[in-house]
Amino acid sequence: MNALTTIEFGRPQRTANAVFVPITKGTRVTISDISYINIRAGAAFTITIRVPWDNWAAEQLEILDTEALAATHVNNGTWFTNALSEDQINELFEPTVDRVDASRGVQIQMQTSIKNPPKLTLGESLSKGESLSKGESESLSMDAFHRLWTHAPKRSLTSTAVVDVAGIFFEKRRFRLRLVLRSLEATSAVDADLMPDKAGVKADVEDNWDAQIASHLEPALQAARVRLADLESTHAALKANLEAARALSTMGSSWRERLAIIERTIQDLQDSRANI
Repeated sequence: MNALTTIEFGRPQRTANAVFVPITKGTRVTISDISYINIRAGAAFTITIRVPWDNWAAEQLEILDTEALAATHVNNGTWFTNALSEDQINELFEPTVDRVDASRGVQIQMQTSIKNPPKLTLGESLSKGESLSKGESESLSMDAFHRLWTHAPKRSLTSTAVVDVAGIFFEKRRFRLRLVLRSLEATSAVDADLMPDKAGVKADVEDNWDAQIASHLEPALQAARVRLADLESTHAALKANLEAARALSTMGSSWRERLAIIERTIQDLQDSRANI
């Protein structure tokens, strides 16, 4: 892993028209409060969603965008045979998060996997009265999901998506992070009490937040605990040296040496804080 990023990338995978650089340990993100969904068919489906301006998941994806761009700056000479400057690379980069405007919110694009299609579900009030096959009652086809979403009353309609940040997808004149849709759950206010018990969505969302808490806070907490233990040990040693100096009857070499130890230790602490 290079020093500029916190995500690790694997070896480039080349096809006739594109290069895909996978993330070796993928990141899963839950995107809530989706108010707009557009689906475009192709070899795989391309889904465009819209969320509020201050959406937490969008902010996390922007951080990953920054890391992906930094990794491309560093690894361009290894991944490709070109001499693009950083400015040229920046011009080719398409951010995952498109901040359309504050009133319309944030737009995010993702793809589906042909081998592992996403789980698509709707709350009871949205699918009520629809004739669904046994398979569709558990996970809808993309066509059925889009039909039901499009015709549902838009008031209080919302959706939650779970996506994997799979890697960086390079085409001839552009590149961006590749988001792969894993599940999409649409509900209305009527389903608020029913939705958590359907399809394990509640547990998935809670598990995702548990993972986010662990990844963002636990390493910092552990470092803080180690730092606190070091400070407590240093504090005890300084106090011991000071008490030993006080116990001496003269201001001789031993007294001066103990005070010098205290001075050097405090100076080292100040220097270390300045470099944090």
